[in-house]
Amino acid sequence: MPGPDRLDPRAIDVLQVALWPGNLWQLRLVIREAYLRAEGMPLLRVEHLSDLVRLSVRFERRGSLAGNARAIRLALELTHGRPREAARLLGTARSTIYRYKTDGLAEGAAPSASRGAMDQPDKLQARTP
Repeated sequence: MPGPDRLDPRAIDVLQVALWPGNLWQLRLVIREAYLRAEGMPLLRVEHLSDLVRLSVRFERRGSLAGNARAIRLALELTHGRPREAARLLGTARSTIYRYKTDGLAEGAAPSASRGAMDQPDKLQARTP
């Protein structure tokens, strides 16, 4: 049975941000192995790459919200949505992954300018006499 003839756009994203110390030679080997794993499938997906690549993006404690959200999305994709493994991959706390997921940032929602009490009118009303 032949392998896939197309790459899932998410798989391309993962390949673009992965570390490639062996440059094109290593990339070629990873794609070849993923192709063999995806035999009989029409599309090469992220799950075929999950243990073959290392992310070059990382979570930075004081990094940009958008950059950290992107890193978390990719880590969750690589770990099949497992927050504990995604946190380990990024070197951050599991609670951070949950917070980004709760805020909708791990699913691609646009970051808001502020996420304080002003964004939660019910909390403001509770303080009003």
